[in-house]
Amino acid sequence: QQGIKMKRDRWHVLESALLTIVASGTVYAFGAYSSALKKKLEISQTALDISSLASNVGNYNGLPGFICDQIGSVKSAKVGAYCIGLGYGALWLLVAYGSLRGRSAAIAVCFCNFVWGFGSGLIDVACIAVCVKLFPDQRGRVVGLLKSLYGLASSLIVLFAAYLVGSITFIGVLALLAFTLPLVNASGLSLSNYTELNQLEEDNDDIIPDTEASARLNKIIRRVFLLASCTGSVATAAVIAPTIFKQSKVLDLAVAIGVVLGLFFVSHRENTTNKKNIQQTPLMSHAQQPETTKENTLAGTQDATPYQALRRIELWLALAAIVPSAGQGLMVINNAGQILAARNATSATQSVAVALISVANCLGRLGTGFAADRIATYGKPRTALLVLTALVGCFAMLVLYISRVNIGGALLGVIIAGASYGALWTLLPTITSDLFGLQRFASNYMLCLPFIILASLLFSTVLAATVYSDHTNDDDDSNDDDNTCTGAACYDLTFLITAGCCLFGAVIASFLVVKTKYLYEFR
Repeated sequence: QQGIKMKRDRWHVLESALLTIVASGTVYAFGAYSSALKKKLEISQTALDISSLASNVGNYNGLPGFICDQIGSVKSAKVGAYCIGLGYGALWLLVAYGSLRGRSAAIAVCFCNFVWGFGSGLIDVACIAVCVKLFPDQRGRVVGLLKSLYGLASSLIVLFAAYLVGSITFIGVLALLAFTLPLVNASGLSLSNYTELNQLEEDNDDIIPDTEASARLNKIIRRVFLLASCTGSVATAAVIAPTIFKQSKVLDLAVAIGVVLGLFFVSHRENTTNKKNIQQTPLMSHAQQPETTKENTLAGTQDATPYQALRRIELWLALAAIVPSAGQGLMVINNAGQILAARNATSATQSVAVALISVANCLGRLGTGFAADRIATYGKPRTALLVLTALVGCFAMLVLYISRVNIGGALLGVIIAGASYGALWTLLPTITSDLFGLQRFASNYMLCLPFIILASLLFSTVLAATVYSDHTNDDDDSNDDDNTCTGAACYDLTFLITAGCCLFGAVIASFLVVKTKYLYEFR
């Protein structure tokens, strides 16, 4: 009975993590209220871009991982809840009641964005860290599930509240939801119940091996796939016919209720009490790992501290492969509207592209999680998926380049780029745990995240912006914010350079595959 109770607790942790990480994913909702910030606080587009970068620095600076390893997932999620609530709350007060304008307001927005970005990072790593430890044999699927909801959260939150309230009030709703969700569910992220489970398994010969966990996770994956498909359909309808949603509060309320029911549908689990249907796998405490076996070589990977990880060539090969793939995704996500606008697409089409990227991002994370577990089951290295991800990113850039000013080609290209970028976010934590173990997973995972900021700076802030500016219709009487570019030349060079970098990343990833092949041979 104790084994059955603990098994239920393992799935309860996953349920709590699925709901908690939605709060972390609200960082992608910045675009829903950024225009209101710019207008209300009288800040420039450049200042707005810098404030967006501040949130990324807070999210990806690496410190949340070290904090999580020191204080555990429960406390990390709670601290993250306070940070994200404080950041959004202060931002709402600044916009709704503050008197700051211009440069002073821009500095305050940067501070708020950094705080809620930092809170998002704490919540994200807390959820990922606890679940990869509890599902070592299904870590790919679990990470894919969590990261897919992280990517889908912005669409869900926009559908839940953006049409019911104004842009400014929406920030207050964000503060409330992003604070409440992790605070309510954080206690479910505890590993304390598993401290002596390995010894319990040795004494419990009647508990059969873990052969059904993957099937249960696949069922949850199908639910998230259905939720993502419905979200994409509704989001597309909302941007094609916005007046319907703006004029019908009943429809808006129905969509909001649908979002709540969808989250319940994804996270709800059936109670299983039949012992024959209860499957068991080695579960780890905060400082305990299962012994190495022929069936589970990766669970016995030798743990590495962050210092030891930094001295291993595998980390640097992985980072060299990751930066181009992350760069192409961030470049497309940050410039999707302008890429379509350069081809004379309507504003509705630009909005559809953003919605489609969000859904493709989610599905890319889901599918890659499933594939990562499948190929490892057959003794093939998960790192091979890094090669595929880089090649898909290269293909996306070539589609965008070859399509020239064709709008359909642009939509296809941004969808492929979004899926490739989503796949990367499943592979990053999964491969990190494969290479450096689970005991210091949070710290080692966070070592990689500053390179996401580097990718954004190189490919989006520097490369794409420079090429775009060189082909802008400059005019002596126009200011920088009014300059626009039309035609294929606006991004052609960006697409070609990024494609070449992704191809180089695929080559580097191939070396990583050879270097890490031994880890997966005896699964």
